[in-house]
Amino acid sequence: SGGVYFDGVDSAMYAPDSDELTLDGALTVEAWIQLESYPVQPKAYIAGRNDGMGGGRQWYLAVQPDGRLIAAKFADDCFSEQTIGGDSVIPLREWTHVRFTYNTTSNIMALYVNSVLDALRSPANMSLCADATSRLSVGRDGTGEQPLNGGMAMLRISGVDRGAPE
Repeated sequence: SGGVYFDGVDSAMYAPDSDELTLDGALTVEAWIQLESYPVQPKAYIAGRNDGMGGGRQWYLAVQPDGRLIAAKFADDCFSEQTIGGDSVIPLREWTHVRFTYNTTSNIMALYVNSVLDALRSPANMSLCADATSRLSVGRDGTGEQPLNGGMAMLRISGVDRGAPE
C-alpha cells in the first residue's frame, strides 16, 4: 500500500540542506500518518528542519505523548521557537492527514487534522528563519532523537500556505 514505516527506534530519512528547503513567505507541511504508539519522549517528529543544536533551525511538525500535534517555526534569529499545540488526539492505527501552515503576511500558524482546523495562533514574530542550514529530517529530529513509530504515506512541504482544505 506504499509509504514508509518508522519503527520508533532507529529508522529515519534525511535530506541534506539545500536552498530549495529554505522557505520564507509561507510554509505548509502535511502528511498522511498512521501511528502505532504515542511517543514517550517530549515528542516524535513527523518532519522538520531542526538540528536541535541551536543553529539554522526553521520548523518542525511532531506528535506529543498525549497524541496531540505540536508544531513550531523558528524566528528570524533561527533560535527562538514559537509553537502551536493541537487539541485533537491522533488515533492509533488509523490513517490520519495532518497539516501545519504558517503565513508571514497574515502572521497565522495553524494545525489541521483530516482537513479540519485543530488550532490557530498568531505568534509574536512574523518572519521565518531565512538562514536555516539544517537538513530535512523525517521520522525523527535532526540529532537522531525523538523517533516516530508508525507509517507515513505522503509528505508534502511547500512554500505556499495551504491552510484551506483541498
